Amino acid sequence: MNTIAALAKSTLRSHVKKSLKKITPDRLHAKSGRIHKRLLALKSYKQAELVLIYMATDREVQTAYLIESALADGRTVYVPRITGKDLCFHLINEARKSLKPNSYGIPEPDAELPSLAWDTLTARASIIIVPGLAFDRQKNRLGRGKGYYDRFLNTLKKHAARTCTLIGICFSEQLYSALPFDRNDVPMDLVITDKEVVF
Repeated sequence: MNTIAALAKSTLRSHVKKSLKKITPDRLHAKSGRIHKRLLALKSYKQAELVLIYMATDREVQTAYLIESALADGRTVYVPRITGKDLCFHLINEARKSLKPNSYGIPEPDAELPSLAWDTLTARASIIIVPGLAFDRQKNRLGRGKGYYDRFLNTLKKHAARTCTLIGICFSEQLYSALPFDRNDVPMDLVITDKEVVF
């Protein structure tokens, strides 16, 4: 990434974080609920056997209800665990008793839980619900700068996982007309906000 692009991303991250702080907890949960309804109505969700989904921080679209809904609908659900510089997705059960906060304060599954193999992911209809600080109308994503999802999504692309649908979810305040991006950024298949779905 060139220096100008890096600076642009850094400035944008600061701007988005300030915008998110203005959303009250009540509004955040209401907005999350509207996103949940849109996601559960998608054809790609209804056809999915596997759901890969993140555990939310208090300033992200909340995912607990989505996880509960997916499990209740009979989907197999995996959530991420940070392993070195990479993400490893582990099977989660209905009770979610094995989740413990990592160094970022984000709940993670126990390393002993079954992990997701690439051949399983690429062989079954799947949706991957991806967090981001911002998205744009071309479905590009701006992450938090650590690169965990960038590395995972680039590896996914190498496995030619045509059975996977990448879904970015964010609040309307996080959707931009265009974002700075580079060749390592993997676009989503669609983006859902509390106001619309961007296909």
